Amino acid sequence: MEELTGNEKNQFRNGIKIRDIEPIETCSSTLTRDTLHEFVEEPCLEACRYLYDLNIQTTMSSANKKDVGGYGYINIALDSLSKENKNILLGMLKHDNNGNRISLGTEHGPILIEIISIKTPINEETTVGDVRKDFMQVLSSLKMQDVLYGRYSRDDVIQFIKSCIGQNIKIDEELIINMGFCLCSDEDEDIYFENEELLKKHLAYKNREADLEK
Repeated sequence: MEELTGNEKNQFRNGIKIRDIEPIETCSSTLTRDTLHEFVEEPCLEACRYLYDLNIQTTMSSANKKDVGGYGYINIALDSLSKENKNILLGMLKHDNNGNRISLGTEHGPILIEIISIKTPINEETTVGDVRKDFMQVLSSLKMQDVLYGRYSRDDVIQFIKSCIGQNIKIDEELIINMGFCLCSDEDEDIYFENEELLKKHLAYKNREADLEK
């Protein structure tokens, strides 16, 4: 049997029924583009990567056999959205009278997170391709934006470290870096990102905006 081409493999995967997709029940508070596939089920993966590339934070997603008869969903942290993108999604919510496709809510964890949930109906015959297409149609109107999540002031970082290690600890730049924070310091700002990839995404956005202004 000849090996399938990349396009043929993709068509095959698109034809798989959601009822045959096993749930991924592990999660991580720190995601990179390369690790998304470890925590995001295949029907949601293209859309979550798309959002990640737009610098928008997804908090949870699901489209697996447990969702048959209900909805698959992708949750987006409301505070991670630019004003423009927030208005786009809230505009969609306004026209979704029954809340069947878009809804506001909260996620419970160490802190409450306000989210906007993008949903897609799933029945016994819904395929991976159906879910991919539906999510991308909804999300395609969103715009590239700056990274607004995983970024903190120096005071925020100091308070976080003290809450983890102790209020009397002496905090210097070396300790902050050892805790994994990455400083972005230039003439415009002095902020910390929770990992290097978010810092790189922020700098790439700034460079893109600077190039557009030329």
